[in-house]
Amino acid sequence: FLLIGTNDLGRSKCSKRNTLVGILHIAEHLHKQRPTVPIIFHGLLPRNDEDTGALGVYWDKIMFINRELRQICKNHKKWYFMDAAKLFLERNAETGDVHIRQNLMPDGL
Repeated sequence: FLLIGTNDLGRSKCSKRNTLVGILHIAEHLHKQRPTVPIIFHGLLPRNDEDTGALGVYWDKIMFINRELRQICKNHKKWYFMDAAKLFLERNAETGDVHIRQNLMPDGL
């Protein structure tokens, strides 16, 4: 079960493509070590932008990475993808804005 990559985007300021490549590199390494064991990729969870407190640029990158991982997993027999990101989001009824549910992720990370 892999839930990796969010710190690459946040702390390390890696690009979405470099983050994706890093995730896949680790998965390939694990697959070579244990080729019969299924690998479950958990999609990256939402993350607030440090400057604005909104989903912003991180969310765009996270959606890209999750889309790519979902597609890549379709081509591997032992790789699976799951995504619970939407469970952590809610829409403001008044503004229509989407944000992270504070009761689930108080720090937005």
